[in-house]
Amino acid sequence: MTISNDVLGDTFGFEPIQLDIESVNGRVSNDNLLLTVNFANSIAAPSTGLAEAVVGFIDLDLDQDPLTGISSNQSFFAPLGQQGGSLGAEISIALFSEQLTTGFVDLINTADFTILGQAPIVYQTNSLEIQVPLELLGDDGALNYSTVVGTVVEPTDAAPNTEVGVVDLTNGGGIGEPNDTIFEAIATELSSENLGTFTFAGFIGDSLSADPNLDVDFFQFQLDAGDQITIDIDASEFGSSVDTLLRVFDSAGNEISISDDAAAPDELLSLDSFLEFTATFSDTYYVGVSSFPNNLYDPFVAGTGSVSGTTGDYNIEISLAAPIEFIGTPDDDLIVGTNGFDLISGLEGNDNLLGLAGSDQIFGGDGDDVIIAGDGNDTIEGGSGADEIYGDLGNDIIAGGNGFDVILGGDGNDVISGGRGKDRIFGDFGDDVLRGEQGDDIINAGEGSDSVFGDAGGDRLFGNFGFDFLEGGAGNDFVDGGGDDDSAFGGIGDDQLFGSFGFDLLDGGDGADVLIGGVDSDSLNGGDGNDTLIGVDPFNPGFGLGLFEIDFLTGGLGSDTFVLGDSGSIYYNDGDPASGGDNDYALITDFELSQDVIQLSGSADFYSLDFFTSSLGTIDAAIIYDPGVEARGELVSVIQNVSSNLSISEPSFVFV
Repeated sequence: MTISNDVLGDTFGFEPIQLDIESVNGRVSNDNLLLTVNFANSIAAPSTGLAEAVVGFIDLDLDQDPLTGISSNQSFFAPLGQQGGSLGAEISIALFSEQLTTGFVDLINTADFTILGQAPIVYQTNSLEIQVPLELLGDDGALNYSTVVGTVVEPTDAAPNTEVGVVDLTNGGGIGEPNDTIFEAIATELSSENLGTFTFAGFIGDSLSADPNLDVDFFQFQLDAGDQITIDIDASEFGSSVDTLLRVFDSAGNEISISDDAAAPDELLSLDSFLEFTATFSDTYYVGVSSFPNNLYDPFVAGTGSVSGTTGDYNIEISLAAPIEFIGTPDDDLIVGTNGFDLISGLEGNDNLLGLAGSDQIFGGDGDDVIIAGDGNDTIEGGSGADEIYGDLGNDIIAGGNGFDVILGGDGNDVISGGRGKDRIFGDFGDDVLRGEQGDDIINAGEGSDSVFGDAGGDRLFGNFGFDFLEGGAGNDFVDGGGDDDSAFGGIGDDQLFGSFGFDLLDGGDGADVLIGGVDSDSLNGGDGNDTLIGVDPFNPGFGLGLFEIDFLTGGLGSDTFVLGDSGSIYYNDGDPASGGDNDYALITDFELSQDVIQLSGSADFYSLDFFTSSLGTIDAAIIYDPGVEARGELVSVIQNVSSNLSISEPSFVFV
């Protein structure tokens, strides 16, 4: 793609509406010449009759010879300094002709001023694109162009100002976009001091230095903390084959946000991506547009990532707008926002704050507040007081603040912190990050693959469904992984860890911990302290008490107890007299005879040790349960790296 950037604010009209060209893009795609004009303000088609309708000319010099054809319209209508370069136009595209045939513009043969044909034209909020078949031009895609536009009242802008625009993409090769890294990003000029909307018509597949499928287009904007940027891609609705993906980076190249096939609020499901992002710190940010599945490219190096993507045209709209502000009083307020971007501050008092739709920023302030954020990616701070906060649909960032808060994240990938106080946090649906912070908190992650941190205090953490990561932190915590394969860490304190269902990893950390693997094969590590390790679910015999489980039990430092049975049940006993139990047992990795205990059900008369040499060359002992009936002995456990003199009558073996 050839890009002719125009100086913003260089309009030369006198009326209130001044159509201002931002850039002119020209490229060849699928045997068509695609010309796109991007504007800094809103435009409309002439057929609408609106005051911001775009008229004017785009002149084409097909042989790139200024001595043939006629002088450009730009040289007649634009002032000195904006009359472009020398150009001899063979064809002139008359933008005003769209009012005669809606959706099409006339191509004028400048030799006799007859209509050579018509070309489709598509209008967006801030851009227009004309698609001209090369066979209609009789050209191979190498040409010069100039542009002058305005309203029906007067011409207002031209581009390029002092030279001709050039398209040289013969047979799809030649010039392309030099914006494949953040170093070469196209500047949108958007910032807190320059709010507005940037639009651009791009193409994935015209990189100068990379495989077409690895093409990435970067755009730059400046955000202060709290600024909200909205990025919308439109491609599939115009018939483009590209499946777009958006990634937002900070100035250091760290990925901040990503979106693939997330439809805009006014769209149904599609392959086009939409993203709303609220900056948590001031920086220069970049958005990269690529094709799926190219989601791991290096933003500093062109041509990296996956090569199996698609190519095609797209339109991007990047918007940075000021929020609508609602400020409360020191009294008890009821504040209802809009369906847009709101900034709501309750101040003092027991307030009821409703954000409705849109990605809002809501601050409860002092008092016992009820905050309902509504749909959208919201940022919420409860402030001091016992608050109730509902994030609802969207990827929300919620901070409870001081006080006994109840927080429900709702659907979406939420980030929630309770703050000081005994908080109750519910992640609900989505892949959430949940922190209790200070106080004895109760956190239920809900469905999704969540990360849960109790932090300081005696917390109760529940992973529920999903592949969760749970960490109790400092304090005597209770951690339950719930369904699926979870990782649970107790941290500092005397913790209780329960894997529940799934192939879980439990680590007690410091303190005298109790680790219970639950159903399925688990890995337990007691860590420092005198720990108790139970691989099975001892509370629900109906789940088999270790049936078809192989649990890994590591006590760590301290005097640990490995529980292989209780007063009424033998764990890892499949009950099959023809089976030796090789499919279910506990593997004890670090048994220390002088300090650890192995608890078994019944009496020593029913057990024996079977020694063997492992593949690592160590002597291991299999604990065999054999009640003396006509059945094979049942493997209950394997103890790694022991002395061949170990006896089941040792005091370290305890029977209940």
